[in-house]
Amino acid sequence: MAINIEVPDFNYSGYYYPQLLESLITYMRTNAPEITDENPHEPFIQLLRAFALVGHYSSVLMDVIANENYIATAKFLDSLQAHAQLVDFQLRQAVPAQAELVAPLTKVFSTDTDLILPGSLFETEPIENEDPISFELIDGYTLKATNRVERVYAKEGAVWSSDFSTQANTGSSPFTPWSSPAPGDELYIGHSTCLWGQLDIVLTTPAADINGVWEYYDGVWRDMHPSSVINNGPYLTIDLTSLLGTDNRAGTTVRIELVETEDYEELSSQWVGGKNIAYTTGVLGQIAPSIDPNDYLVGTPWNELPDIADGSSDFTLDGSVTYTFPKTLNDDWVKATIQNFTGYWLRYRIISVGGGPTSPSIDRLRIDQGDQYIAFDVAQGEPAEDVPLGSSDGSANQSFNLGQYPLVEGGLIVEVDEGAGFEEWTQVTSFINSTAATKDFRLDVAADDIATIIFGDGTYGKIPATGTNNIRAYYRINAVDDGNVGSNRITRNKTGVAYLSEVYNPFPASGWRAKDGADEEALNNLRREIPASLRALGRAVSVYDVEHLAQRWTTDDGAMPIYRAHCIEEGYGAKTIEIIVVGANGAALPGSVLEALELYFNGNQDEFVYGVLIINHEAYATNYTPKIINIEVEVTGGTQTAVETALAALLTPLALDADGDWRWRLGGVVPRSLIVSAIHEDQRVTNVNLIQPATDVLLGARELPALGTVTITML
Repeated sequence: MAINIEVPDFNYSGYYYPQLLESLITYMRTNAPEITDENPHEPFIQLLRAFALVGHYSSVLMDVIANENYIATAKFLDSLQAHAQLVDFQLRQAVPAQAELVAPLTKVFSTDTDLILPGSLFETEPIENEDPISFELIDGYTLKATNRVERVYAKEGAVWSSDFSTQANTGSSPFTPWSSPAPGDELYIGHSTCLWGQLDIVLTTPAADINGVWEYYDGVWRDMHPSSVINNGPYLTIDLTSLLGTDNRAGTTVRIELVETEDYEELSSQWVGGKNIAYTTGVLGQIAPSIDPNDYLVGTPWNELPDIADGSSDFTLDGSVTYTFPKTLNDDWVKATIQNFTGYWLRYRIISVGGGPTSPSIDRLRIDQGDQYIAFDVAQGEPAEDVPLGSSDGSANQSFNLGQYPLVEGGLIVEVDEGAGFEEWTQVTSFINSTAATKDFRLDVAADDIATIIFGDGTYGKIPATGTNNIRAYYRINAVDDGNVGSNRITRNKTGVAYLSEVYNPFPASGWRAKDGADEEALNNLRREIPASLRALGRAVSVYDVEHLAQRWTTDDGAMPIYRAHCIEEGYGAKTIEIIVVGANGAALPGSVLEALELYFNGNQDEFVYGVLIINHEAYATNYTPKIINIEVEVTGGTQTAVETALAALLTPLALDADGDWRWRLGGVVPRSLIVSAIHEDQRVTNVNLIQPATDVLLGARELPALGTVTITML
């Protein structure tokens, strides 16, 4: 039997409340003319309003569903997470920031001391209603006795002495560093855990006719551009005044590097015509050698102590060597390994000698008469543990939620006791390569940060043996806030570690990355990266694929060291791709990481390792070249710390603009106006006079900005 359905004469084009209500009232006027009162309080009108509102909500829900079905328009993290899972794209949790803290000691230690226990916490000072950000010392800190130097070596020519530390500490058995002092001879003084701000020298016999310099080790070979470059045909003359100053510093080991190719020579400086000069043996592979100083970088790993006052006058008097402690925004005294001993070192290097040079006889070297310091690394976040996490019932696909969140990327340890004690299991992204015997687990983190540990089904991934409270987890939480804080921000000794007069971070913290999709900027990044991963599918066909895969590449130890990648086609010749990379906080990556990245793309046919680069090209990984930008500025209002923080945040290769894109483009320009604007972001600043740089800074094809020496005059 046919049923005739009469479709009402109604305007169905409206989707939202105003259009729907208008269509309903029009329909009422035609089909129910007896209802003449259209007052909003009339029950019939209220009923039509309710119908319109229901229709509006229905349309909105359809819009949401339509938007969330597409990566480009999805607004919710759980939707993007679902899209990512379809293409096996793993969302990352927040990556914690790292920082080095320095603390002056309140006493001299005569014995080795476990000074800071593992898990000790330090915090930033809260500002403008922001909660403090916590940093943890994970491994603890053992301080060696600080009432003595640990190692003292002399180097005469190429010959090293035995360890003079016993004589240097006793004060009753003097030693002579050199038999016949000559330029280039050196005296090294080291301690494995303590840094010191004053060196006291007691002599038995003073030296004569030697002149030298006191230096500390910072390990950086790329410091700045030379003052000038002269092309002499077969070699170059490099003016090192910008690096070594105007005093005689002959014999300094310096590296001269050509920015474009990274070819370099390590040379000894010479004092010629009242200048510190280096002569290269060639032209660094150039056909037409450049004489533009900006095309070169010069550096030395041993730097003169800042603001040095040598009270010993080159070992001719008993006295104190004092200096500005070299852990500042511009100086970084780090550990070095000398004669198989790793520690903090100062050295005295002879530059020149007179007609009758004699070595001093040294009775005592003391590092306990001035300020003493320790330096230690901390990581953003706090420790957490679930002991136990749960009990295995022997079933397939068991899952357990971690008790605390939000989880920090890396550092998750899951252990299972199958009867022989707890054993660590391996985290995998998928069970596809797991077998019934592999002790693997998978981590799933929902959009609301609930983290779930998932075990295998007995075919793909082993099922944990049945037991009571036989699963436990150790992990870290709380890296939600941006931990890349500026220098001198981590100043609270939250745990109350004794014998530290204060704590501070001389350099900005670095390494923090927001959780994938944590905010609108991160959501925009996901909308780009998920399609990129689908396009690449683990294989690089275009340079854009190479850049994407490089930034998502994970080392064997689970680290993701590439924070930014840029490709130049044929950068190393025909059928090559040069991958210019940037590490955490704009740091250069070590050669081992660059080699591993090249192996990831190129593979190794001799060892049957296949790379992801499938086009007929070869990839070469190189570090970006820092364009050192020295700042000299006069500022009215605000504080010096705020200015330094603003400059450090701006002049870094990883600076972002308001849209979340990279602020600096290789081969671009750094405008002076942006530097001034960054300082003015502190509302207390009323005037900025930027003296240096005097003009906009141009970046080379492989260059990104790096903050150099900062001179701030607060008016």
